[in-house]
Amino acid sequence: MERFFLYLWVLVPIRALSRMVRAATDWRVGHFPLAIVQIDSIILQVLESYNAKATPSKRRVLIDLYTVLTRAYLHVGDIDKAMQIILLAQKSIGVNRLTGLADLDAKTAHLIRAGIAAGRMLEGGGMATMFVKTDKNGAAPIDSKLSKTQTDEKNDNKKGSKEKVGQIIPFPLQ
Repeated sequence: MERFFLYLWVLVPIRALSRMVRAATDWRVGHFPLAIVQIDSIILQVLESYNAKATPSKRRVLIDLYTVLTRAYLHVGDIDKAMQIILLAQKSIGVNRLTGLADLDAKTAHLIRAGIAAGRMLEGGGMATMFVKTDKNGAAPIDSKLSKTQTDEKNDNKKGSKEKVGQIIPFPLQ
């Protein structure tokens, strides 16, 4: 009941309540792409109002809307876009985690997006399996391993080997 009145309090003055009802109906029926379009436009309106005058009630509604939008993208299967929404929420209202998505914070979203981008780069648009190989000592330079691997790949390619070789992306050491 509290959320109902909170949504009324925020959405009625900016004339977005009917679109919210439409988005909720599309969500319940399972038309997630339609709900995404509606919720995205509502977020833009509430965010504009929030930037004009920031109130805790608008912030809470924005957090709920970002959560619903992230879940809608996850239902559709667009993981990259869902992670972009989490990062957008952090950038626009300064929230690190969304309610109901406690395991997904901004750092995790960055890592997931980096993994997806690396997979696309390695496989040309598809997904790839990623391995992080660490040295047991932690002190051996990666450059020597990388240069040895690159020369081995060049030698294999000269020999006419048909074996598929992956691309090594060095992970920065701190």
